[in-house]
Amino acid sequence: MSTILDKASYLLALSMATFGYMTWQNFIAFAGLVVAVGTFSVNWYYKARADKRQQEKHKLEIENLKAKE
Repeated sequence: MSTILDKASYLLALSMATFGYMTWQNFIAFAGLVVAVGTFSVNWYYKARADKRQQEKHKLEIENLKAKE
């Protein structure tokens, strides 16, 4: 338990020192970068899901057409 708390305190100290060093412009630029990467990731994930659904739908349509013949 002590090692977890030690690591957490070091991480907190490092992050506070990093954010303390940053100016407001740097902080806003960093936040914008995080938001941009998050938006890209979410869009990529949902586009992949949409493509998968579209492929499954196409496969079922082909099977239905073959069954009608």
